[in-house]
Amino acid sequence: MLAGYQMKLALKIMLLFSSMITSFCFAESSLSGYLGFSSKYIDRGVIIKTGSANLGLDWQINNWSTELWVADLGTGLEQEVSGSYSFDINSDGFLSLRYGYTTYTNEYDQPYEEFSVFTGTGKFFIELTQGYWQGDNAQEDEYSFYSINYTPGNFLLSYGVFGNEYEGDYLEVGYNFVFQTFDLNFSVVVSSEELSDDMYFPEDAETKTHLVLSIYKNFDVF
Repeated sequence: MLAGYQMKLALKIMLLFSSMITSFCFAESSLSGYLGFSSKYIDRGVIIKTGSANLGLDWQINNWSTELWVADLGTGLEQEVSGSYSFDINSDGFLSLRYGYTTYTNEYDQPYEEFSVFTGTGKFFIELTQGYWQGDNAQEDEYSFYSINYTPGNFLLSYGVFGNEYEGDYLEVGYNFVFQTFDLNFSVVVSSEELSDDMYFPEDAETKTHLVLSIYKNFDVF
């Protein structure tokens, strides 16, 4: 009796995995990407580099998405691999769960690991992120990041703030438009003194305003 039950259970598990694999194989999927260049690479109010090229790839299968993102840092590359699952809530709301892992070449920085939740409705959405920086000598910093975003038409208004072991906030106002076959973005970013490019020299730190122009070329692989 026990052997028969185990055989039936094993068969059910095999059928379940077979159906999951089959659904992924025949699911609607797409692979797209973009090439871009920004006059300033600014990440959450922190200026990383002046003049930076970047590349992104996005593979989507139904509600699942896997992304690869690479940015030029001058003396190395920033590379992020992320995965997310998104679904709709009611008629115009959504919820997205995301995991991201960022590494660097040439020992530019130590890895970052983040768990994020995005949710919103209509033109509003918020981001809630818990992150970890795997520093030198097995030291690990824990930080949080929260943002609220408003996207009326081609405009973007965003406010973000760090918490836990990191401090600082920023405000961004941007405008997106299409020229020929290129996507362009012009934005103004106002960063607090904690996020300024002098943040490692507190006596020189001050609130900074950055003007950023970015151009992107999107493409579909399949």
